[in-house]
Amino acid sequence: MGPEVVDGHAGLAYAVWVPASDAATISAAATLRRIVMDCRNEIATQRAAVLATGDPSSIHDIRVALRRLRAAIGVFRPVVGDQREVQLIDSEAQRLARAVGPARDLQVFLLETAPDAPSRIARIGEKLVKRRVGAARAVLSGARFARFEQRLAQFAADCPDVGGEPLQVFARHVLDRCADKVRRRGRRLAHLRVRELHRLRIASKKLRYAVGFLGSAFRPDATKAYGETAVELQDALGSMNDRAVSGQVLADIAQERRSSRKVKKSCDRLAVRLVHPSKGQRKRLKQAWKAFRKSEPFWR
Repeated sequence: MGPEVVDGHAGLAYAVWVPASDAATISAAATLRRIVMDCRNEIATQRAAVLATGDPSSIHDIRVALRRLRAAIGVFRPVVGDQREVQLIDSEAQRLARAVGPARDLQVFLLETAPDAPSRIARIGEKLVKRRVGAARAVLSGARFARFEQRLAQFAADCPDVGGEPLQVFARHVLDRCADKVRRRGRRLAHLRVRELHRLRIASKKLRYAVGFLGSAFRPDATKAYGETAVELQDALGSMNDRAVSGQVLADIAQERRSSRKVKKSCDRLAVRLVHPSKGQRKRLKQAWKAFRKSEPFWR
């Protein structure tokens, strides 16, 4: 499946749409307000779905919205007046993501990373998914989550709609910084270890979000071309990260109280097979990195 195209931004389903007439005048603070409101609405919609059905896919969508919110805070932090408030929101979003994330991690492992896992592992994993979904639902229905939602609404209301640094000016500095970090992290790509690949993945994810947040202030065709390479690089790294996460998932399954010695041995064998990226994944990353290095920064 190719990258999704939304409002002219390939793969950037979280892109912020800015009318062409406003692109040169809209402020960075006003853009942040739009993102925060959008994230709050998405979290509320998916929360309702989780509470109604317990669907792990909706939990995934909540986690994506929380990541997007935290990425926006990181990108736009220089234009935020109340740094204490934004730090509280960021910390709470991180806590929520960690609380709901394990259910989705396990689902990805069972459906995508290791769909051919031995049946004894799959059965225990499916039971564990149900328990983790229950834990996520408890978090999302608690009073602390309600306070977080209220805080988001107030923060968005306090963000100014006008004034401040124009988005285009702000964007050039941010995108330069994000792209430079990705290039530094990706040097000697073929020799990077797991921890270094993780750092490259985080940097590429921040760039991908920044392109989505800021790209609408520039020509859509140029943004689209660059966005496609950023998306493919981050997806290639994300696929490898899913295998790295599988080690912890298998450890959790092996530690279940009803897991037998056979299950634990099966988990150990599967972990050895999955812990390192496959040849196909490394080839994909190499190609994605080559395309990224050739891409022209649309903001310069």
